This record gives sequence, structure tokens and C-alpha cells, in this order.
Amino acid sequence: MLNIKKGEKNDYPTSKTSTVKLDSTDIDSNRSSRTESQKSDSNKFFLNRIAGKLLTVGELSFKLGVSKKTIYGWIYRGTIKPIKVGPRLVRFNEKEVEQWISKQGDS
Repeated sequence: MLNIKKGEKNDYPTSKTSTVKLDSTDIDSNRSSRTESQKSDSNKFFLNRIAGKLLTVGELSFKLGVSKKTIYGWIYRGTIKPIKVGPRLVRFNEKEVEQWISKQGDS
């Protein structure tokens, strides 16, 4: 929070609107660029093509009949291997999960 005493001068603009000068190249390049959701959709498509169907932690916990906390514990211990999609976002390859389940049944 900014503390300015009454009568003290500040260097911050006082109007609620500001003017930004753009030339036509800025506008044209912004029109042709993809939005973040479009980039995200293409990333999901790319991952699905490489890895097949990807399951979220919630989907995997439902499929296995265990809690999300259990899934995160397995990830931490290295019992099950996730695919890192982002710094804190993981997915699971459905085929690998099926193989992992069959291995658990064999043991």
C-alpha cells in the first residue's frame, strides 16, 4: 500500500486513463498472434498425440479408487511416474497407467 501524506507531491499519474501510442505494425502483429487459450489447446493436442490419452490426478484417483493425496504420495515416493506439463502440473499416460496396474496385479 502506498502511503502519501496530504499535500505531499507524488510522481504518479492522477488520471484513471492513460494514452498508449501504437503504430500499425503493433496492431497487425497482435491480430495475427494466437491467444493464450489457443496456445494451450495446441499444447494439449501435441501432448495427446505424443503420449496418447492423458489423465489428470483427479481422473486417475477416480479410476484407481484412491484419494488425490494418495496419488501425490505415490508421485513423491516414485511409485508412479507422471508427465510434467508445467512447473506444478502433471498428467499420466493412460497406457502406462494400465501397464502399471497390470504389474501391480502380477506382484
